Amino acid sequence: MNCAEYKELLVAYIEDLLDETQKHSVAEHLKSCASCRAELEEVRNLQGRLVKNGNTLTQSNLEDVVLDRIIREQNVRLKTSTCGEPVESTKISTSLKIRRLIMKSPIIKLAAAAVIIIAVLVGLNPFKNTITFADVIKPILNAKTVIFDYVIGGEETGSVMHNIVVGSKNRRTFTNMDIIAIIDLDNARMLTLDPKTKGAAYVNIEGPLKERTKNLLEFIRKVVTDL
Repeated sequence: MNCAEYKELLVAYIEDLLDETQKHSVAEHLKSCASCRAELEEVRNLQGRLVKNGNTLTQSNLEDVVLDRIIREQNVRLKTSTCGEPVESTKISTSLKIRRLIMKSPIIKLAAAAVIIIAVLVGLNPFKNTITFADVIKPILNAKTVIFDYVIGGEETGSVMHNIVVGSKNRRTFTNMDIIAIIDLDNARMLTLDPKTKGAAYVNIEGPLKERTKNLLEFIRKVVTDL
């Protein structure tokens, strides 16, 4: 495997979701690759922030982080508009339009947050050069490893469902339940773990539950694409 392929496995490596052969392969590669070690550190830092804030995170807090990143980023170079507006004026106008658009829908807020998080995971700096919003969201459509949070219920009172998706595997935790769910969509099976009681259960999720789990990520991708 090359570095790009190893980097796609880093989240699963941290979360101990790889089999022994893959785990050994990644560990050996990290010993000799400074670039992948740096990427691993970035992913660990991101994971640490998500875990630390998981119990107190609300959609409004996540919204502020994303919007501040979009609007305050200094390296964006926007092309002069066709009507002859100065670049700086166009930059401000576009930033305000983005904020207003995102503020209209909680789902779009989630999708915008996913843009920032996924961009970090795939090693993309979306604000480095002159690019379009379409360039920023392109990795979402092709990413094999995705981390995202989903608020269930109201923005202020709902629980947060934290997902780490690696191909057809999904590791899921909840802020209001002390369980870990490992979902295997290919085989329509879900393993639930209770760290407190050290209990475990294996559940068949064939049918609607499998389809809802499968379609959630596709739904987020569609919303971001439409945006």
